[in-house]
Amino acid sequence: MLRLLGEVSAGEADLGSPKQRCLLAALAVDAGRVVPVDRLIDRIWGDAAPRRDTVHSYISRLRQAVGGPGLVIERRPAGYVLAGPVDLHLSRELRARGRFHEALELWRGEPLTGLPGEWAEDERGRLTLERLSLLHDLVDTRLRAGEGAQLAAELSSRAAEHPLDAERMGKLLATLPSHLG
Repeated sequence: MLRLLGEVSAGEADLGSPKQRCLLAALAVDAGRVVPVDRLIDRIWGDAAPRRDTVHSYISRLRQAVGGPGLVIERRPAGYVLAGPVDLHLSRELRARGRFHEALELWRGEPLTGLPGEWAEDERGRLTLERLSLLHDLVDTRLRAGEGAQLAAELSSRAAEHPLDAERMGKLLATLPSHLG
């Protein structure tokens, strides 16, 4: 499985340079859909666009690194498509089925950890908000199940243990009814 919800990895595969890993991530966020070469160039290099054969060279190296029965990168007339399991998409599927705990277990830290560039930073921000929304869904579900008091204690403890996450935990605590003790 290709992992984006933390450090970008694909099992034991050596994914190469940060730019090459970023290219894989740029394909993986749209797994199953064709991503045009120009969009890949924009995501990875922005205004400092390389020659198109640089992209093809990176793709060739990525195919060697991750290719096989699990992940496949295919060339299509309009661009490239990544086929195979990606933790981001599995998390979204689990969330859609209401399996919030399982969806959250796929998150291993800050998404796209270590990837350079503006696109990666923007995507990291979007994915962080997606995780927060998933946490809100879990809180709502647990509240409906009558776990409010336990949930308030867990969120307060988590905020104390992770002061950098305190703002997020505070937002979650604010969603709890004030009458919970």
